[in-house]
Amino acid sequence: MCQIYDMLLDGVVVVDSDEKIHYCNNAFGSIIKVPVKRIKSDSSLDSYVTFAPKLRNTYGPEGLESVKEPLPYRELNFTSKTGFTGKIMFTAQPLPHALYPKPLWILFIRDVVLESSLQNKYVKELGKKERILEKLQVAHKALKEYSQTLEQKVSQRTRDLAVTNQTLLAMVNSLSQGFVVVDKGGICSATYSRISLRHFEADPSQKSIATLLKIPPKEQETFLNWQRMLVDERLPFEDLVHLGPKTVPHSKGKHIAVEFYPVRNESKAISAIVVVTTDKTEEIKALLEAERERLYAKQVIRLTQDREYFWRFVEEGQEILTKIRDSVDRIFNDREIQETVLRLAHTLKGEAHILSISSLVQDIHDFESTVSEVIGSARASGPTRENLLGEILQKAELSFQRYCREGERILGVKNRFSGKQVEIPFKFLKSFQTKLIPHKNLAHEFEENFLKEPVEKYLNRYNDLIFEIATKCGKEINPLIIRGGNFRILIDEYSHFFDTLVHIITNAVEHGIEPPAVRLTKNKPPAGTISIEISNLSGHLTFTVVDDGNGIDPSKMRKKLESNQKAVGDENDHEVIQHIFDAGFSTSSNVTSISGRGMGLNALKVAVSNHRGKVEVYSELDVGTCFVITFPLNVFEAAS
Repeated sequence: MCQIYDMLLDGVVVVDSDEKIHYCNNAFGSIIKVPVKRIKSDSSLDSYVTFAPKLRNTYGPEGLESVKEPLPYRELNFTSKTGFTGKIMFTAQPLPHALYPKPLWILFIRDVVLESSLQNKYVKELGKKERILEKLQVAHKALKEYSQTLEQKVSQRTRDLAVTNQTLLAMVNSLSQGFVVVDKGGICSATYSRISLRHFEADPSQKSIATLLKIPPKEQETFLNWQRMLVDERLPFEDLVHLGPKTVPHSKGKHIAVEFYPVRNESKAISAIVVVTTDKTEEIKALLEAERERLYAKQVIRLTQDREYFWRFVEEGQEILTKIRDSVDRIFNDREIQETVLRLAHTLKGEAHILSISSLVQDIHDFESTVSEVIGSARASGPTRENLLGEILQKAELSFQRYCREGERILGVKNRFSGKQVEIPFKFLKSFQTKLIPHKNLAHEFEENFLKEPVEKYLNRYNDLIFEIATKCGKEINPLIIRGGNFRILIDEYSHFFDTLVHIITNAVEHGIEPPAVRLTKNKPPAGTISIEISNLSGHLTFTVVDDGNGIDPSKMRKKLESNQKAVGDENDHEVIQHIFDAGFSTSSNVTSISGRGMGLNALKVAVSNHRGKVEVYSELDVGTCFVITFPLNVFEAAS
């Protein structure tokens, strides 16, 4: 029976004639705010709660014994021993005497506070609904009045929008830019500006944007993935948009730039993309012309500042091109000739970089690419391949000849045949004249003073080059640091070494020095530094070239060497990185006009070896790289 009472929402208390508790359910404890566990059996009811009026006054003259049948519900106030007050409905009835050893009565107590609060809430809600009904009636009346003129207003608004659309279309069509609206599926709508027809060379309506942009078949999947990610915004639009196409191919060679802008709905999600095209042909032409003029000005300045270097470049460049021309017909069947040709071409390209001869740099770069492609496609020679190489080489030769003629025009042809010239202050010559008679080793001093030159005279030429490369690569670089640059040598005798030294410098800028943001994460200054130190140590002349860049990763080199079937398992890290001088070795995945073919450092090693010297590289990851080049002192004699 007690289990049934525990399920009731009303409070239930079983008491005897003295109002001592024999049982109470959880609902009773909840009503008086006293936990049931604290209500002890056989304890007095009034020790937990008191009622007003008292319960005894409701039973009858003999108390609970007067209750023979269920009493009608009465409303009472109560106060619990915890101080909680409330209002209840109360009734009592006897329990069957046959079931219990002594007479017991059951009291039912119902909390009416909740009912009262619900009733009050209902009254308030009813009042709110009545007010809402009143407002709805007012709104209904206003809507009825508005609907009577709606058709007229819609008609007027439609006419206004038509005029506005015509005006906007006229404005858009008057602009020089093309506009096409593309849905999330990549299909162009019928909304586009008239000039888009000329930019895309087709009617954009209902065509896929991939078709209009003339995306090559092999790049279609990549483009579609980029397009889906762009509209779904898996990454922010601003981070993804720059990865898309930058131009639209045009049959007439026009430079059509393309940009993408999002159209967002009320929830800020992308609902469409606006593709904007701009004909920048004239702008690009102007920029190219300005760049040509800038490079020409640099060429003229360098020619006038260092005429001797120009004449040496003319002689050595012609010598290199002649050697390459003589080797073209044998390049297919002889690996050594292949490496020699690529090494010579790379050296000439490096010299052209220093002199800012962009046309020759590009022509030599094209020749290198063609050699690599032709050799890679077939080893046997053939008329077609030989003719192709010959034509590209001829283009490079013509660029070289044009530069030589322009230099001769600026400097004067007669200077070319007057031999090497060195500018010496008259005061120095006058002073030296007084030394000729008593001097015992006139030839030696004459060589030291008139034939030898400071090394820094040649090395200073690298400064413009490293700044130019750093700018193209988005990096910062300090001026080249030269220590011991006053050391005097016979530069002409070792010109091939200095011609190839440029490859260390260009590699350091392009591959070694990190971008400013990366350097800052490594606690380095944003600008990288390259230094060259010339010293006389232990009977050897030493050139030490140091950069504070990434360093060389030996593990990366191991993987590359092993992929090229080169066994380096028994070599330590220092031995592994020496393979950077191997012909054709490069860890770069991109071939640029500056580097990436793996021939520059090989050319350096060959040049050093030809002068009985040796070169060795040292490196530490994230610290930098150091090249040490040594020559016997009898090759470079120091000035005493």
